[in-house]
Amino acid sequence: MGKLKSLKRPKVFIPLAIVILIAAGLILTIRSLKAPAVGSIDQSPPTKAEVTDPYAQPGTFSGKYVSFKYPAHYKAVPSKISGSYLEVASYHSVDITGKQINVGVLRSSFDTESAISYRRQHKELYKENSSSLGLEFTKIDGTEDTFFIEHNGLLASVSATAPYYDQAGDAIFVASGLKWR
Repeated sequence: MGKLKSLKRPKVFIPLAIVILIAAGLILTIRSLKAPAVGSIDQSPPTKAEVTDPYAQPGTFSGKYVSFKYPAHYKAVPSKISGSYLEVASYHSVDITGKQINVGVLRSSFDTESAISYRRQHKELYKENSSSLGLEFTKIDGTEDTFFIEHNGLLASVSATAPYYDQAGDAIFVASGLKWR
């Protein structure tokens, strides 16, 4: 019987040795994957790239009827002429404020323009302000500032709007620099 036990041991020893070798191989492979790479990489720091904001300076619009400057951090967006407008220009802020500036020119006057009549009729929404530029209306909640400027049978409207921000500065910036052509 002693011989039978000695014959069975090699049969168990060989598979057990194979399992141990495979486990050791897996452990060494995993450790080598987690270890840092051997060698060196020469990397010089990148040259400091100058960050340029293409909208950091005020822009200029020059159309058939008017020209004006618009504030920095606005970009021109496509706009279509519709209704009785002769010329339109639209700008959106490039930041997260959602501010917009819209300028339109049409044949009209202070007395006949429906947008002016509407604002005058809805005093609960709009306040008419005195301005040397023409007529100015600000929305009571501060989300709109609109100028109407009359010249030789034409009327320009300059409107600055945003959902949550006071617009007084942007509209007057455009309106004060508006020049008739």
